[in-house]
Amino acid sequence: MILVVFQLSIKRVSDMRLVTNFLLLSVSAMVLFACARSEIIQTSRNQAMIATTAAPVCGTAGAYRVSQQMAAVATIRQGFKRFLLSGAGSSSNIGVIQGPSTTTGTITTVGGTSFVNANTSSTPIVFGGHSAQLMVTMLNPGDPGYEDGLDPKKILGPKWEKKVEQGIKTCRDEDQ
Repeated sequence: MILVVFQLSIKRVSDMRLVTNFLLLSVSAMVLFACARSEIIQTSRNQAMIATTAAPVCGTAGAYRVSQQMAAVATIRQGFKRFLLSGAGSSSNIGVIQGPSTTTGTITTVGGTSFVNANTSSTPIVFGGHSAQLMVTMLNPGDPGYEDGLDPKKILGPKWEKKVEQGIKTCRDEDQ
């Protein structure tokens, strides 16, 4: 009876390996190519809200970093020279579940007694993301607060033109 159960679990293991491989490939592609997404919501002529969602690997700090860089992008795209962050909020909804399990083992029969040695391992599946929202006030010379404003080109670094054109899609610091 034990041998039959063990053979059935082998068939399931091969199916679960396909699922596991697909999930790992999907998550890897997401991390490598785009782990963050932002929306710029214009609230007035010189104010906007930046809403960012980032992958679990980014953390809340990574989501804020993406939001700040998108605030700099929005400032340049709108033709302003500096910006102030006037409000912030964040949330996280990260979850971890046990992924597909793999069981391997041996059955040894000595006399009329069978001994089973089995090991089970599984890959955790991490899901959800971190969200960050920033309120941005964009400024030009002569506007109140201009002297205290952040320079968007300094925030974006030496590749600022490319970032303005393409937006920010990863929480990694691509300038290092």
